[in-house]
Amino acid sequence: MSSLAQKLPYTEDSALPFAPPVSYYPAGKTVKAAKAAKAVKAKPRELSQEDSKIIEAMNAVKRDLESLHNRYDNTDDDLLIESLIYEIKAANMKFQYYLELCKDKGIVCGMPLS
Repeated sequence: MSSLAQKLPYTEDSALPFAPPVSYYPAGKTVKAAKAAKAVKAKPRELSQEDSKIIEAMNAVKRDLESLHNRYDNTDDDLLIESLIYEIKAANMKFQYYLELCKDKGIVCGMPLS
Protein backbone atom coordinates (compact mmCIF):
# COMPACT_ATOMS: atom_id res chain seq x y z
CA MET A 1 0.00 0.00 0.00
CA SER A 2 1.47 3.36 -0.97
CA SER A 3 2.01 6.15 1.53
CA LEU A 4 -0.69 8.22 -0.19
CA ALA A 5 -3.22 5.41 0.19
CA GLN A 6 -2.36 5.13 3.88
CA LYS A 7 -3.08 8.83 4.43
CA LEU A 8 -6.51 8.81 2.78
CA PRO A 9 -9.37 8.56 5.32
CA TYR A 10 -11.41 5.77 3.79
CA THR A 11 -11.69 2.02 3.79
CA GLU A 12 -11.98 -0.18 0.73
CA ASP A 13 -15.73 -0.49 1.33
CA SER A 14 -16.42 3.23 1.55
CA ALA A 15 -16.58 5.75 -1.27
CA LEU A 16 -13.51 7.69 -2.27
CA PRO A 17 -13.33 11.10 -0.57
CA PHE A 18 -12.61 12.85 -3.86
CA ALA A 19 -15.38 11.27 -5.96
CA PRO A 20 -17.68 13.87 -7.54
CA PRO A 21 -21.21 14.02 -6.19
CA VAL A 22 -23.95 12.31 -8.18
CA SER A 23 -25.38 15.70 -9.17
CA TYR A 24 -22.10 16.42 -10.98
CA TYR A 25 -23.27 14.18 -13.81
CA PRO A 26 -26.32 15.29 -15.80
CA ALA A 27 -29.60 13.61 -14.84
CA GLY A 28 -27.90 11.43 -12.22
CA LYS A 29 -25.83 9.49 -14.76
CA THR A 30 -23.08 7.30 -13.41
CA VAL A 31 -19.42 7.70 -14.26
CA LYS A 32 -19.66 4.77 -16.66
CA ALA A 33 -22.64 6.27 -18.47
CA ALA A 34 -20.93 9.67 -18.72
CA LYS A 35 -17.80 8.09 -20.23
CA ALA A 36 -19.92 6.07 -22.66
CA ALA A 37 -21.66 9.27 -23.79
CA LYS A 38 -18.29 10.87 -24.51
CA ALA A 39 -17.15 7.82 -26.47
CA VAL A 40 -19.90 8.22 -29.06
CA LYS A 41 -18.18 9.19 -32.29
CA ALA A 42 -19.27 12.07 -34.45
CA LYS A 43 -21.50 11.11 -37.34
CA PRO A 44 -19.86 11.56 -40.73
CA ARG A 45 -21.16 14.51 -42.69
CA GLU A 46 -20.91 15.58 -46.30
CA LEU A 47 -17.48 17.07 -46.99
CA SER A 48 -17.23 20.47 -48.61
CA GLN A 49 -14.69 21.22 -51.31
CA GLU A 50 -12.49 22.99 -48.74
CA ASP A 51 -12.67 19.98 -46.41
CA SER A 52 -11.67 17.68 -49.26
CA LYS A 53 -8.67 19.89 -50.03
CA ILE A 54 -7.58 19.72 -46.39
CA ILE A 55 -7.82 15.92 -46.41
CA GLU A 56 -5.90 15.75 -49.71
CA ALA A 57 -3.19 17.96 -48.19
CA MET A 58 -3.00 15.67 -45.15
CA ASN A 59 -2.65 12.64 -47.41
CA ALA A 60 0.12 14.40 -49.37
CA VAL A 61 1.99 15.25 -46.16
CA LYS A 62 1.59 11.67 -44.95
CA ARG A 63 3.05 10.37 -48.23
CA ASP A 64 5.92 12.87 -47.91
CA LEU A 65 6.59 11.67 -44.37
CA GLU A 66 6.71 8.04 -45.50
CA SER A 67 9.11 9.00 -48.30
CA LEU A 68 11.31 11.01 -45.93
CA HIS A 69 11.43 8.17 -43.41
CA ASN A 70 12.36 5.75 -46.20
CA ARG A 71 15.14 8.06 -47.41
CA TYR A 72 16.35 8.48 -43.81
CA ASP A 73 16.51 4.71 -43.32
CA ASN A 74 18.53 4.21 -46.52
CA THR A 75 21.04 7.05 -46.17
CA ASP A 76 24.62 6.90 -44.92
CA ASP A 77 25.71 10.52 -45.44
CA ASP A 78 25.74 12.46 -42.14
CA LEU A 79 24.83 15.82 -43.68
CA LEU A 80 21.95 14.31 -45.61
CA ILE A 81 20.70 12.56 -42.47
CA GLU A 82 20.73 15.88 -40.60
CA SER A 83 18.85 17.56 -43.45
CA LEU A 84 16.27 14.76 -43.49
CA ILE A 85 15.73 15.13 -39.75
CA TYR A 86 14.78 18.78 -40.24
CA GLU A 87 12.53 17.91 -43.18
CA ILE A 88 10.78 15.22 -41.12
CA LYS A 89 10.24 17.67 -38.26
CA ALA A 90 8.80 20.24 -40.69
CA ALA A 91 6.50 17.65 -42.27
CA ASN A 92 5.33 16.53 -38.82
CA MET A 93 4.50 20.12 -37.90
CA LYS A 94 2.59 20.53 -41.17
CA PHE A 95 0.64 17.34 -40.46
CA GLN A 96 -0.17 18.57 -36.93
CA TYR A 97 -1.42 21.85 -38.42
CA TYR A 98 -3.81 20.01 -40.75
CA LEU A 99 -4.89 17.72 -37.92
CA GLU A 100 -5.78 20.69 -35.71
CA LEU A 101 -7.58 22.27 -38.65
CA CYS A 102 -9.66 19.11 -39.04
CA LYS A 103 -10.47 19.08 -35.33
CA ASP A 104 -11.55 22.73 -35.40
CA LYS A 105 -13.77 22.18 -38.45
CA GLY A 106 -15.15 18.86 -37.18
CA ILE A 107 -13.82 16.90 -40.14
CA VAL A 108 -13.78 13.14 -39.60
CA CYS A 109 -11.89 11.38 -42.36
CA GLY A 110 -11.09 7.98 -40.82
CA MET A 111 -7.40 8.20 -41.72
CA PRO A 112 -5.31 5.76 -39.68
CA LEU A 113 -2.67 7.65 -37.75
CA SER A 114 0.19 5.18 -37.69
